[in-house]
This record gives sequence, structure tokens and C-alpha cells, in this order.
Amino acid sequence: MKKRQIPFNNKELRKALLKEENIPLVERLLQEEHQKLLEIRRYQETAPNPKRFSKEDFGNLQEGIKTQVNNLVGYSPEKDCTIIYGGSLTDKIATKYAAAATAVGGIATTAIATGASLKAVAIFLGLETMGLAFYKAIGGFKEPNVYKARLRRVKIAREEKEKVIPNLAHEYTHHILCTKGYTQKESALQEGFCRGIERQIAEDYAEKENNPFFMEGPTEKTLSSLKVGYKLLCNRLKKKPNESLLKNINHGRSFKDKILDYFRKIDPNAMHYNLGNTLFMVTEEKQGRGFYKDIIDNKFAFN
Repeated sequence: MKKRQIPFNNKELRKALLKEENIPLVERLLQEEHQKLLEIRRYQETAPNPKRFSKEDFGNLQEGIKTQVNNLVGYSPEKDCTIIYGGSLTDKIATKYAAAATAVGGIATTAIATGASLKAVAIFLGLETMGLAFYKAIGGFKEPNVYKARLRRVKIAREEKEKVIPNLAHEYTHHILCTKGYTQKESALQEGFCRGIERQIAEDYAEKENNPFFMEGPTEKTLSSLKVGYKLLCNRLKKKPNESLLKNINHGRSFKDKILDYFRKIDPNAMHYNLGNTLFMVTEEKQGRGFYKDIIDNKFAFN
């Protein structure tokens, strides 16, 4: 494989994001994504509850999703990947245990904020640590949706169709990037790129099926990343953040949203993921979406 000449390590992408001109752009994106999420929440209040996507339906759809992603990036990998839909019992236990441990961590954080005794906080943090250690020890995936480059394997959690399709697009895009020589250590590039493709597929299905619920996951992740990216920008460039904007964005978010925010904070890769997603959103706004194909063709550099 031809060696790539353009660096996409996390340091280079951080440098590309940390520019004063990006602050007002990220502020506008925050407002727009927050409005999108509120509209999706209003739709969910009256829409029928979505049903889990069956394995048969998933099997009928997966090749079409892969083709759509290939077309978006302008490349079809020579080596295919294995796609598994739905986890084993061990994976399901691991995922549930991790969720419980995360919730305990959230309780500990709340306890600290409300002035609970250090002994009580220590107990909660200890429980969280043990929970995460057990979760790792039993060998389950850290996330229900994941791509394993060494095995060329995509694993997708069994959920509603509106979640499954964007998740499959995201994880399959990781496979494409890895076959083009982009390593998983380039986590900001990997996550920013894959979330961008995930958003495009979700937008397509939301419009095609007149169902905004396809956009819930991508919009929530984007909003969370933009918030972190905005704080990073203001902090590193010594600019005062718009506190009223941040407060408004938090208003109306569900308990689930806040728990997911906490989980992203304790994920060691979270900062790079948020950085990458923010940079790709900013670049889309400045240049359109053609740069995804240019990255695959090794013709694009962030500047």
C-alpha cells in the first residue's frame, strides 16, 4: 500500500480546529443542532414506538447500506468485512453492567456536587471501578456497535431500524478507512469521518421515510461533541465562552442524554472523538462534503 503523505494524527487535527475564526461557526452549529434535537424530541412525543429491527430485515438491508457508503466516499474496499447483528449473552451482560457502572459514576458525581460525605462518594466510585473492571474482564465489547480492524469485523447491536442503519454506516466506514491505511490510532480522523458519513446516511433515510427519528443518535452525538469542542476552543484560545448558549443547550435534555455525556467523559478516547467530530462539522460548513472523497484519495489536508 502506498504510504500516505498527509498527516492526520490527533495533534494535526487539533491544530486545524484551534483557530479563532471557528468559534462563531461552532456557536452557530450548536444552536442549529440543538434545534434539530428539540424537533426530533417533539416528533417522538406523538410518533408510535419504533420496533427492533429483525435479523432477516437487517440481512436484506446491509448490502444496500454498504453500497451507499461506498458511493459517498468514492471507494469500494477489495477485502470485505464480516458483519454480526446482535451480540452474544456475554456481550449483552457486559453492556448492561457497563451501563449500570456508568450510572453509579453519575450518582457519585452528583454526590460530590451536593456535598455528600467523602466516605459515601468513595463507596460509589469504588463500585463504579469494580463494575468497569468486571465489564472489561469478561471480554465484552466496550460499545455495542464496534469495528475490529484486526478481525475485519463489524458488530451492530440489535435495536430499532432508525438506530441500526446509521450505526452500520458508521462502523462499516471504519472498515473502509482501515483498508485505505488509516489506523485506529488516528482516532480524531476516524471518528470525525465516520460520524460524518453516519449523518449523511441518517439524513437520507430520515427524508426518504419521512421519519426524523433516524437523526436522533447522530444529532445527539454531534451536539455533545460540539459542546466539548467549543469549550476546548475557548479555553485554548483564552476566549470567554457564551454561557447563556451552553445553558440553553442543556435545557430540555433528557436524563439519558446526560448519562451518555458522562460516559463520553470517562472514555479515554472521548476528547479525540469530540475534536474530530467538531472539526469535520466545521469543515463541512466551510467546504461542503466533497472532502470526504478527497481524504480517501489522499488529496486533502486540513489547514
